[in-house]
Amino acid sequence: MASYTIKHLGKSKIYKHTYKELRSNGELGWFGKVCSQKKSGFDNERDCALWVDMQLIRKGKPPVNILKPK
Repeated sequence: MASYTIKHLGKSKIYKHTYKELRSNGELGWFGKVCSQKKSGFDNERDCALWVDMQLIRKGKPPVNILKPK
């Protein structure tokens, strides 16, 4: 697994619990942080928001971004 430094650039303007990062190799990416879990390495904001919603559903909470509760 690659080891690189990440600089946080701020929150997403569209989705909750989704943040922009600048990797040491110069690429922009996204990471999600919810329910004391964090996952980095997303290439786009939407995929990160979906991961956040899935984590909330697994914890028994309603999704807040893309997915809708039944």
